[in-house]
Amino acid sequence: MQTAILIVVFLGWYMAYLFLSIYARDFMGMQIYGVINLALLLGVGQFASTLVLAWGYCLYAARRLDPLAAELRDESAAAEAVLNGRVGQG
Repeated sequence: MQTAILIVVFLGWYMAYLFLSIYARDFMGMQIYGVINLALLLGVGQFASTLVLAWGYCLYAARRLDPLAAELRDESAAAEAVLNGRVGQG
């Protein structure tokens, strides 16, 4: 459920940025500081949120997926050894 919420939030944030860029040009062109406008800040925010999402996925994969992959790799190696006759003959 938490993953679905994150997907909806990040896709909603991205779609909001796209639609604002297309339909709210005056709003996006609003000057914030000097030559920096709202569109530039939101665009940088897109990069930042993408980095945060990728970092979070790396943590999740290291904690949850990598141990499962190692377990499958070990089971596969053991099954292959049995099939090749290297184990179980005594």
